[in-house]
Amino acid sequence: MQLNILSFTLVTLIATTSLAIAEEDSPLSFNVGIVSHYLARGVSQSANHAAVQGGIDYGHSSGFFLGTWASTIDFSGTGNPDPVDRPRYEWDIYAGFGKTMGDFGYNIQLTYYTYPDENADNWNYSELGVSGTWKILTIGMEYTWMGEPPTGEPYREGDLYYYGKLSYGLPMDIKLSGTLGYYDFDVSDTTNTKFDYTHWQIALSRDFGLFGSFSISYDQNNGGAGHFVAFDDDAKFSVGWKKTF
Repeated sequence: MQLNILSFTLVTLIATTSLAIAEEDSPLSFNVGIVSHYLARGVSQSANHAAVQGGIDYGHSSGFFLGTWASTIDFSGTGNPDPVDRPRYEWDIYAGFGKTMGDFGYNIQLTYYTYPDENADNWNYSELGVSGTWKILTIGMEYTWMGEPPTGEPYREGDLYYYGKLSYGLPMDIKLSGTLGYYDFDVSDTTNTKFDYTHWQIALSRDFGLFGSFSISYDQNNGGAGHFVAFDDDAKFSVGWKKTF
C-alpha cells in the first residue's frame, strides 16, 4: 500500500509540475538547512539531536503550490517498545492552494507524511489543513484523514490539531512569533489515558540574504512521561539555519 501511494504521489508531482512549468515560467525554489533540535508541534523529532533538512517547492501565480521536504529524525526514547520499528528520516509531499488579499490570506493544503525505512511503513499518514491569516494573526486546523498506524493508535484517522500564531516585526528586521497549539487525538490507550496535549512556542528569526536565515526557538508541551506522543514536557530550545535559492 505504501509503495502504491508513494508511486502515485511521485508521478502526480512530476506530471503536475511539468504541466505548470509549460504553462508559465514560474520558478522552482530549493531550500537546505540544519537545526540543533527538530521540533514539531512541541514534540522532539530528533531525540535532542541535530537534524539536516531540505526541500523543493513550486508556486504558480494562481495560488497553487506543490512541494516536497525531508529531514533526518530519531524517535528513540519515545516509548516505542520495538527499537527496530523506528524510522530514521521523514519525507513529506504536499500540495495546496493559497492566496493573500490585502490584510487577509488563506491556505488549504494536503500533506502526506511518509517514513520510507524498511521497518517503518506503519508510521505514514496524511493530513488536510486549512488556515486563515489577518494581519499578524494566523489560525488553523489540521485533520488526519488517512493513516497507516494500527487501529487505536494516534495518526490513523480523525485526529485534530488546532493552532493560533502571532507574527510581529521587530527592529533590525527581526521577526518575533508565538504559537499556541492543541492536539486532540481520536484515540486513547488501554488504560484510557488520553494522548491529547497543548504546546506553545516562542521564536525569533532574521533573514541575512545570501547568508540565509537564522532562528532560535523555545518550545514546551504539557504532555509528560505518561504520554506516548508528548512524552517529554521539558523546555526545549533550538537554533537553526536555512538557505533558500
